[in-house]
Amino acid sequence: MPRGPETPIPIRAGILALHLFTDMNWVDISTKFLVHPDTAKKICQRAKERATDGSVNALFAALGDAERTGRPRKHLEGMPSPTPVQMHSAQNVPNDILHKEQHKLSV
Repeated sequence: MPRGPETPIPIRAGILALHLFTDMNWVDISTKFLVHPDTAKKICQRAKERATDGSVNALFAALGDAERTGRPRKHLEGMPSPTPVQMHSAQNVPNDILHKEQHKLSV
């Protein structure tokens, strides 16, 4: 299932703070920060899972981004495998240029 954009850390911190220090429910919390209630709940669950202990400091420290590996790149038959330098370069190309180049290859 595709994931949406990352929720900024200050928003995650606000969600966690309301969850920890108020009696607000997920719908009320999510309304304040314009996220889905399941997103608010998941942010708090992940912080609890990643925290080194149950302290408030550990919970807030655990709000950072987890590594997102993403989908592995496909290797097309007959095409040489890209070198690590090529792969790194492709990741730094602006999307509009990359899409134009991919369109040229598909035509």
